Amino acid sequence: MKHILLILLAIFVTGSQLSAQESYKEEVTWMGLDFTHAKLINRTAFTNSRVIKDSYLTKWNNIIFNEPKKFNISKYFGIRSVKFDISEVTDRNSKIKHQSLVVDHADKLLQKDEIKEIIAQYPKAEGVGLLLLVESFNKNNTTGTYWACFFNRATSEVLSVQKIAGHAKGIGIRNYWANSLYQAMKRYDN
Repeated sequence: MKHILLILLAIFVTGSQLSAQESYKEEVTWMGLDFTHAKLINRTAFTNSRVIKDSYLTKWNNIIFNEPKKFNISKYFGIRSVKFDISEVTDRNSKIKHQSLVVDHADKLLQKDEIKEIIAQYPKAEGVGLLLLVESFNKNNTTGTYWACFFNRATSEVLSVQKIAGHAKGIGIRNYWANSLYQAMKRYDN
């Protein structure tokens, strides 16, 4: 009898821990793709950094709205209810110095220990936010790399961080790198 009670207690505790870990995914605000620390690698592939900054950063962010079935935030990130507010990411991306966005090679890419500092820069608000910090679009290895970050918007506490990457392919710069986003989202481990 004692043995059965211990097993039931272990199942209850494990189940409670799992639901507590995932409870932040009940209602989440999608905040977009933050390119403020991104490196687009290979100057011959990214020939006009100003056009990329002024046009394509917005296009890549808007693809979530333009193709919601393919880029399904709820499905790939295990979220029950998603709200959308990319205004802060849009503002942050607009302030990027286009000259620093494109490089031939990156000596240093975004590191996990830098993420808390970046999240702390976001304005306080209610609820949980999800954003993808873009680490790189690397034409040399045809890979887009992202950090998926869930965080408490009121306290800036990082709830979950996972590095994901996807293979780029397709016609045109928008679709080519959007495919890396799609592939990376599919690889997110819920």
